[in-house]
Amino acid sequence: MPRLLHRGLRLLPWAAAAMLSGCQCGDDPFAGRLSENVGASFADCNEARIRFLAAKHNVQLAFAPCGRNAFRSFAWSPDGLRLAFQLVLSTYVMNADAPGRNNITLPIPQGLGPMAWSSPTRLAVAIGPTTDDHPPIRLAIVDLPAPSVDDPAPSPGNLVTVPIQGLARIDDLKALDGGRFLVIGAESDEAPRNAWTVDAGGGPRTRALPWLTPGFDTLSWSAGHVAVSRDGTVAVHAEADGAVEHTFPDATRGVLSPDGTALALETPGPEVGLYGQRAWGEVPEAVREREKRRTEAFEARLPDHLKGRVRPPMISLVPLDAVGDGGERLTATAFMGDGFSWYSAAEGWGTFFLWGFEGRQVKRNVALVDLRTHLDAAREGRARYGTVLHADLDADALADLQEDGPDDAGSTVTAEPTPSEAPAAP
Repeated sequence: MPRLLHRGLRLLPWAAAAMLSGCQCGDDPFAGRLSENVGASFADCNEARIRFLAAKHNVQLAFAPCGRNAFRSFAWSPDGLRLAFQLVLSTYVMNADAPGRNNITLPIPQGLGPMAWSSPTRLAVAIGPTTDDHPPIRLAIVDLPAPSVDDPAPSPGNLVTVPIQGLARIDDLKALDGGRFLVIGAESDEAPRNAWTVDAGGGPRTRALPWLTPGFDTLSWSAGHVAVSRDGTVAVHAEADGAVEHTFPDATRGVLSPDGTALALETPGPEVGLYGQRAWGEVPEAVREREKRRTEAFEARLPDHLKGRVRPPMISLVPLDAVGDGGERLTATAFMGDGFSWYSAAEGWGTFFLWGFEGRQVKRNVALVDLRTHLDAAREGRARYGTVLHADLDADALADLQEDGPDDAGSTVTAEPTPSEAPAAP
């Protein structure tokens, strides 16, 4: 793997447990430990197990594996040095390049979720109106001076709020060139979702893509292509005229890579058991069968509103530059999650909200992973360790993962990235 030259692209995995130790922002009253959930009757949050699985699959975790990680949203700065994240009550920015991973609280009202960096030192956050009398939704745009050795967590600088007239909600926010933002939302609670561009200096909003029919679910725009999801299908369109270039069923969201050559797809996976998720390879066969019967009996006694099965969110990769030339859609089975975005500080890396590993759910976290070898395999139309061709994905594939022990790593597992080769994980 080539050495990444940016000094911020480094990893201190042994320090991850201390990331939020000094930050009261993690004390979310609505978040509980995994053992407080119904499904945790069988397994508490095991930090050592999570760290093992993360290292096994070259996944880097931004926060403590068993912390109170009730994130609403997150966004990495373009240089990968800072991570903005929202909890229930506040918005924070972490300096991922500082030894202490310093956090600052932004002086803005409660964020609505969507955030976007327009530069390494400027962040936009969607915030609510000033009153309840039908005022506009706003963007809070805050300047964040670059950290230094003497001041690793500088106080926020200039703060302006930009009203967006006529919108009842903002569902997504992306930075565009020229100080503009792509705003995805709706003009009323009943209106269909649409996309507009707005200028950071204010002014009227403008329809982003004249050919785009309102009422879509999600939208991603990059390098002359637009990925739009509707009713469980993602279509890739030409930016200029909306001509359909590719269509992918069984996908709820599509995210184009910065250069437009790859597409990440999100989709609910096959059902897995929510309870009794453990590494069966660690116990004798007789104990394994007994525990399976106990789990089935437990699920049978649950009331209807407590599901015993769950469809984990899964991430697929499609090499758009090889579709029709041997390329295949490849789905990750080693890790599961949603809220995917491409990590712009390092080509071929992705970041997402972690759901779990190998069909086992863990505490929510922000994950970073190198996807270059996965994309290479997808271009060649083959599965590699920790993935499966999407056409072959079924419940048996995930059930097999849940029954394997964590030491069944296989001969193709790669080593965990070294500090000089990996992006910062705050």
